[in-house]
Amino acid sequence: MRPLMQSSPIRPAASPRPMAPNQQSPVGRPIRPAGFPQGSPLTRPTGYPSARPMNGLAGQSWHQQPIQQPLQSQSPQVQQAPPRPGIPPPSQQSPMLPPRPQGMQQMQAQFQAQAPTQGMTFTSNTQSYSQPAQIPQPGQPSMQPPIQTSLQPPMTSQMQPQAPMQPQMQQMNQYPAYQQQQTNQATPPPYNAVMGQMNSMSQLNQSFGDMKLNRSQTDVMQPVSLTNMRLTPEGLQYPTNLFNGATDPRTTLDNYLPADTAAAIAVDASGGQLSNSPYNCPAIYQRLTMNVIPKTQALLNKSRVPIGLIIAPFKVHSEELPPIPVVNCPVIPRCRRCRTYLNPFVSVLDNGQRWKCNLCFLVNDFPEGFDYDQATNAYVDRWSKPEFYNAVVEFVAPQEYMVRPPQPPVYLFVIDVSFKAVKSGMLATAAETISRSLDTLPNAEGRTKIGLIGVDSALHFFSFNPNQEEPRVYVVADLEEVFLPLPEDLLVNLSEARRLITPIFDKLSTMFENTHDVNHALGPGLKAALQMISPIGGKVCVLTATLPNTHEGQLKSREDLKNPTPNKENILQPASYYYKQLSVDCSRSQVSIDFFLFGVDYNDVATLCCAPRFTGGNTFYYEHFDGVGRHEDKVRFATEFSQYLKRDPAFEAVMRVRASRGVRMNGFYGNFFVRSSDLLALPNVNPENTYAMEFVYDEPLESNTIGFQTALLHTAACGERRIRVLTTCAPVTNNLHEVYQNIDCGALMNLLTRKAMEKASSSKLEDARDALVNKCVDLLEVYRSALGSGQASLVLPSNLVYYPIMTLGLTKNLSLRSVAHIDSDMRSWLMESLRVLPLELTQIHCYPSLFRIHDTSYNWGHKNEKGRLDLPQMLPPSSENMERDGMYLLFTGHVLLLWLSRQVPSQLTQDVFGAPSFEEVPVGKGCLPLLASELSTRVNNLVGTIRERCLLHSCFYPPLYVVRELDPSATHQLASDKSNPELRSLFLSYLIEDRLEGSYSYPQFLNVLQEKLRQ
Repeated sequence: MRPLMQSSPIRPAASPRPMAPNQQSPVGRPIRPAGFPQGSPLTRPTGYPSARPMNGLAGQSWHQQPIQQPLQSQSPQVQQAPPRPGIPPPSQQSPMLPPRPQGMQQMQAQFQAQAPTQGMTFTSNTQSYSQPAQIPQPGQPSMQPPIQTSLQPPMTSQMQPQAPMQPQMQQMNQYPAYQQQQTNQATPPPYNAVMGQMNSMSQLNQSFGDMKLNRSQTDVMQPVSLTNMRLTPEGLQYPTNLFNGATDPRTTLDNYLPADTAAAIAVDASGGQLSNSPYNCPAIYQRLTMNVIPKTQALLNKSRVPIGLIIAPFKVHSEELPPIPVVNCPVIPRCRRCRTYLNPFVSVLDNGQRWKCNLCFLVNDFPEGFDYDQATNAYVDRWSKPEFYNAVVEFVAPQEYMVRPPQPPVYLFVIDVSFKAVKSGMLATAAETISRSLDTLPNAEGRTKIGLIGVDSALHFFSFNPNQEEPRVYVVADLEEVFLPLPEDLLVNLSEARRLITPIFDKLSTMFENTHDVNHALGPGLKAALQMISPIGGKVCVLTATLPNTHEGQLKSREDLKNPTPNKENILQPASYYYKQLSVDCSRSQVSIDFFLFGVDYNDVATLCCAPRFTGGNTFYYEHFDGVGRHEDKVRFATEFSQYLKRDPAFEAVMRVRASRGVRMNGFYGNFFVRSSDLLALPNVNPENTYAMEFVYDEPLESNTIGFQTALLHTAACGERRIRVLTTCAPVTNNLHEVYQNIDCGALMNLLTRKAMEKASSSKLEDARDALVNKCVDLLEVYRSALGSGQASLVLPSNLVYYPIMTLGLTKNLSLRSVAHIDSDMRSWLMESLRVLPLELTQIHCYPSLFRIHDTSYNWGHKNEKGRLDLPQMLPPSSENMERDGMYLLFTGHVLLLWLSRQVPSQLTQDVFGAPSFEEVPVGKGCLPLLASELSTRVNNLVGTIRERCLLHSCFYPPLYVVRELDPSATHQLASDKSNPELRSLFLSYLIEDRLEGSYSYPQFLNVLQEKLRQ
């Protein structure tokens, strides 16, 4: 892992030196560090991540060649921090001196010399500079697109074909049905990528494949006609008509959505790709829906594209990124007016004595003691402080940020102990998982507290007093007014009472094995939990398999499972607001609720999920759970629950997003409670949760850049009160064409997905689908008008060429699809999940990934020399690309479907399933056997890697279903084929390029878009 920054020496402050007149820095502009000759390219410091650099000058290059003039250090043992734009190296500048700037005209002239030749405009107070756009000639690679969205890596001209197959791989080509095919077709190149390619999944890129782009070229982004162009994996364009033929089987989203290896790929105001800057927030933590922002509200309204910010403050850290610096300073510099934290985009004035806020432009003084290090009792070099160089920092909060001592981690388990919970195996599996996970709970400081409440028609309180020889159980049957027996013994320190806690969970399932109580008083149980931990705060983990049916919060079944009514939209709305009101009370007390719902029968997910939604929690749902008769259900729940328990959440948090003057938040999407107009209350911050904000203008911007800063005050699991600060800066423009060329398609789809889920839950499914289609029409119409193209043409910039197919895929998602066989609990859970899912998994829900796993002509399914898994060939999700004798794996975002064509060779079924024929392969939910064959190892590696990535990024373990193609020659249905018709329908419904009942195929959808444009 590379260090975030080199340490800087502690040296006495030099006497101030006068600055030359031409060294005054223009506000908001990056400055060339002292010692660089004019015309020499700048570089990004070694050890810094790549990110979206905007810092005032769109198009500035920071990494074209290494710095030729190394920094000098006064001590050979201590190295200095790398230079920051606008601040000279410590060896050349006193802590009290300002940065050495460069003349504005010289900077613009140099920027023009370094920038690629394309349509760029740079404006100063005196003059502007323009350059004509270059149109790439036929045969040249297309521009580098700004986002990636599928599991297949982008193909560039630098990727070389795979070497001839080794002898040990040739023995795998033993399936007769494929020998003739493989002799007539060229060996496809390997796809060195990862499971999820999904966008900002930098962890995936590390684990599976080389997703590097050809950054030596910056091609101009050209309009793409959706009706007469197709992409090849090499990025070349050739004409075809999507209305008259199927899409290229090798075409995937990755051709126009490049990998996000460690951070965002910045693009300049004219559509070209910028070099990477170390000073903008990496995209895994924060990204905008557009990398160039409209300067006025009128232009924003004309673009029909919302300004959105997708925030993942505790995203799993990438090994390609340096660790987030922790700043322990007695005084945190903040703007007096807008309270912005010091960040790399401020301007330092008056010989280093003051700084100018980059959001409200107020000049502030550096506080006293800012340069003093309490650890060493000495003054340090100001320019070596991490907040000058990092857009992601974490401050240790001083005493004035606390209203009480930081709370310890608290876990209170509220477990259903009624008849259904015991019979389904949920109680036994939960108790066993908790017992095994006690050692992995966050307890580094020995402060973690734990409690347990059992719920049926009464409340069972478990006492773990360390002074007792054995635990005790107190049963409270009067639930009209809930009270706590011996409250001081119910919530205890995990380390002190461990000898009493472990035996209870080991015996919990046997304590209630003979129960016949079918009632479930969940409402009183949650009230008792709130009373128990409200003085401290913490997490309430609710595990239930029974619909609440007695006392406060009782619910009734609103769905007939035998005759579902998909058009009854009110079933997706809460039946009672009891749980929403309870969540508001929990939020005030810093209590978060997480629900684990087991779909033995109807659960009313739409009502119960209100409690996690407004307390910063999550809802987990297990459809048709059977932990006794189906081992796969038990494995899935135990895996997800153990992963949930061992992660490090943040407690008692509040989040505020600040933006440049004239910009305000207009919409909030995610699981939190809005305490004021811009303050979000999060009693608990789960690492995998993401949040989205939408912005509008109140007044015209005063700068050529726009800044966004997210500040999250929280209590870490270690017991410290900290402030995580994320800062992003982007340029603004008055050119609508530039706005469209810099739209982040993945971030835009994430925001629109959240808005669609909001509309579907509050209105109708049809309204949500229509809103998505109308937004797609709006973008096509606006961009066509901006280009002045033909009336009926479907034209979009290259970065949005797959936006229509992703829109179509989202309308076909189970959460929005209008079909009779989808029960309301599953639909409500999917809608709730899409409100908080990270960007990468949202895109998989919109565009499923289809793997061709029967082709063994090249080495996939094994880790390469870089330790990354090579993936099999990826196909567009369409039946036209599938063969009658093949095997395919489809990842939909929430489930894995393994499809067997009816003419699949028997040798293949023997190698993967151990079954001698197609008819003997078991169908339905299951686990793949790990056999001695090479193909079995490959398929298990692929499935295991997908699951591992999902657990890491979303605490989700996708189940695997085996699906057999319908055999029309069969005279009767096999006994093992009972669930196969529903699974076949499910698999075919996720081939989103094909026509589905009640929806269009992709060519038909393009026709619909054309007709709407003509109207």
